[in-house]
Amino acid sequence: MDRADNQIPVACFAPPLTDEKLAEYQMLIDGLEPSPVKDVMDECMAAVKLWWELPESARKDGKQWKLLHRGKETSYDETPLEKEHVKALWAAVPWMYELTAMEAILDALPNDTKGKPLRDAAFHLLWFAKELTLDREPLTMDKLA
Repeated sequence: MDRADNQIPVACFAPPLTDEKLAEYQMLIDGLEPSPVKDVMDECMAAVKLWWELPESARKDGKQWKLLHRGKETSYDETPLEKEHVKALWAAVPWMYELTAMEAILDALPNDTKGKPLRDAAFHLLWFAKELTLDREPLTMDKLA
């Protein structure tokens, strides 16, 4: 592997999802009044829930990356989604240009003590949706080598 082609100087990874975290996010979404934020979160949640029910991809043909994470050099392997997963997710996962527009809507959410749980949930779901639109298993902090 050519490190120069596969080195990221710094990277951020989302925390892993759990059934409990998804249920918590769904409760937050259900408590929202109709709004663009609710629409965005509903759309991201639909994609993430559909992915969550799929078996983890077993593909091994993704890139290996070297990076600094929390001050330490580490590596990770990208895991492309199975072709069947991509087909199953196709209609539910927004395009990247749509996710970019959604991010602009979510940027308006307050990041104060009261608004932080909703903002964190919204951006966590958005991050997963972005990974899925790239046809890869979302790489979370627990999967770093």
